[in-house]
Amino acid sequence: MTDRTRAEPPAGVDEIYWNPDHPVLEILRRRRDSGSTPGNRRDSAKVALTVAGGGMRGAISAAMCAQLEEAGFRDAFDIVYGCSAGAINAAYFLSQPVGTCWYPLSIYYEDLSGGRLIRYTEPLRGRAALNLDYLFDEVLGSKKPLDYGAAAGAQAGLVVLTTDVEAGETYAARHFPTGEVLKAFLRAGARPPLAVRGESRIDGRRLVDGALLAPPQFRLALADGCTHVLALGTRRIRRTDAGVTLANHAYARYLDRLRNGLGPAYLAALRLRRDDRKRLFQLGFASDGPGPHVLSLAPMPWTNEIRFHDTDPGRILNGIRHAYAVSHCATEGIGVRHLRDGLVRTVPRFAVTGPEGPRARNNPPTGGAELVVSQS
Repeated sequence: MTDRTRAEPPAGVDEIYWNPDHPVLEILRRRRDSGSTPGNRRDSAKVALTVAGGGMRGAISAAMCAQLEEAGFRDAFDIVYGCSAGAINAAYFLSQPVGTCWYPLSIYYEDLSGGRLIRYTEPLRGRAALNLDYLFDEVLGSKKPLDYGAAAGAQAGLVVLTTDVEAGETYAARHFPTGEVLKAFLRAGARPPLAVRGESRIDGRRLVDGALLAPPQFRLALADGCTHVLALGTRRIRRTDAGVTLANHAYARYLDRLRNGLGPAYLAALRLRRDDRKRLFQLGFASDGPGPHVLSLAPMPWTNEIRFHDTDPGRILNGIRHAYAVSHCATEGIGVRHLRDGLVRTVPRFAVTGPEGPRARNNPPTGGAELVVSQS
């Protein structure tokens, strides 16, 4: 059977998907090498990281976050934006102890796959298809604990995107006074209508999935005055876009029943994101200039794509390995040809939970991922 989510490798000797000396990569390397930290900068730049989600596609941005942490780039960012599953990844990114980033990444192939998060038959029983109680109470609560307090108090600010149903617009939550407040916003931002019934109510707002109306996150970062933005995408790079589909229109009609005008706002957001995907690709070839500078990293066009509702742990793990390698190649200046030809591969140190807490299976607890790179 043909896998419709897979494309053929690109033609040509060595196609380019970003400028290896992009200003965003340059400032990240410079800050890492100089030991720069938030609140103790030697430059006037404001550098942002934006983390996309999308259900199980969040495994892609989680893998890239893991690579950035392991390569020493976490302190290079001044602010981190997250949407939906990407907001959870961002919170883990800011709160995990150094060297343990593979531990929270493992939730995607150990805890959320196999139908434990997404339950296809539950709507037939009048229940939600997306089991947020399992995600927040069991996985993030006890299996792979997320330190909400550490994420809320991180030196680099965290911004969590949600959708304000009554206002019909994106609400960016920030400056969380406690970990519990952050947890409430993360849960609100992970409530896609239809998959989860109802909404979260925080400070008088009716809040649902942050991805519903959100523009591409780099726009929010630029509006906040960021000079450099690294955008982690979870959809593979495409030269053409299918645009708004019949399924999108059907979902828009459902949203309009929640609040009049929400459906058209959703379709407008889809069109903006479609147009900005092309713009992001072009911005990846920027050179020195006044800025602001934006670089997007995403899975290559020829890879198998993780879908929102994927439950196959093998497929998810393959996507994780590829996404980690993409981020590694970009930050360390390795050509895309090595990715295409299979000369860069990641070997993750799988995290498990034991009596003494998280540890790495068959590896030292401070390990991360081994990258085998051939320049031949």
